[in-house]
Amino acid sequence: MMEYYSLLVQYEGHIKSSFTHNPEKLKGLIEKLTSINSVNDEEQMVWDDLNTAMPYSEEQVTELENQLTAFISNYTQKIEE
Repeated sequence: MMEYYSLLVQYEGHIKSSFTHNPEKLKGLIEKLTSINSVNDEEQMVWDDLNTAMPYSEEQVTELENQLTAFISNYTQKIEE
């Protein structure tokens, strides 16, 4: 972990020294990183669909759990009889 941190510090130093003398280059890098990290419309639509579907999926899992519990209870009762 310490070695990784050391490499990150070295990388940060390299980035700072590379872009200190050339602000336009830094601006270009920031724009590229922003575009890479941003969420486009299609990705946002998928996230929205996922957020909408999650409560329904949770309800289905709860229903399945209830059905399995009832099945196991009935099965156990029949075995005991």
